[in-house]
Amino acid sequence: MIFRRIHADGPGIWHDLNLDELSPGPNVFLSPNEGGKSTLMAFVRAALFGFKRRGDPQRYEPLRGGRHGGFLDISTEGREYRIERKDDGTSRGEVIVTGSDGSEFPPGKLDSLLRRTTETPYENVFAFGRDELQRLDTLQHAAVAGHLPSAGPQARALQPVRTHT
Repeated sequence: MIFRRIHADGPGIWHDLNLDELSPGPNVFLSPNEGGKSTLMAFVRAALFGFKRRGDPQRYEPLRGGRHGGFLDISTEGREYRIERKDDGTSRGEVIVTGSDGSEFPPGKLDSLLRRTTETPYENVFAFGRDELQRLDTLQHAAVAGHLPSAGPQARALQPVRTHT
C-alpha cells in the first residue's frame, strides 16, 4: 500500500491539512516537539482502523476546528483508492472506500486492502512511534509475530532498550 495523499480535518492541531505530494518510498516528517508528528500518525492509524474512544489521549480532540475525519488516497496492486473516515457519532467512525472512478466498495474492502492486517501489528510493525519502541515486548504479541519474518522464538530474546533523555 502506497500513500499518495493525506487529508486530515480535526485531529489535534490539524485542521484542513493536505499533504499532496507524498513519495512512493519513505516519507519523513520533521518538526519540533509538539509539531503534530504523533497526531499525524494517529490520524493515519484512525483512518485505517477507526478513531479511539472519547477520553483516550490517542484520540487527539480537535484544537483548531474541524471534526474528526479525513481521507487517505492510496495505491495498491496497480489500483487507486480513497479511504475516508468520518465522525458519525460512534467511537470508531464511518469508513468509506471508493475507487478512482468514485465507485463505492462494500465494507469489507478495507480489510482486503490491509491484507487482513489488524491494528496491533500495524501499530507495532508498520507505523510505530516512540511509545512502541519503548515497549519491545509488543513484538512478542501473536498478531505482531506473524508479520515479522524473524519474530518466532528469536523475538523472545529481545531486551528492552534503555533510553536517555
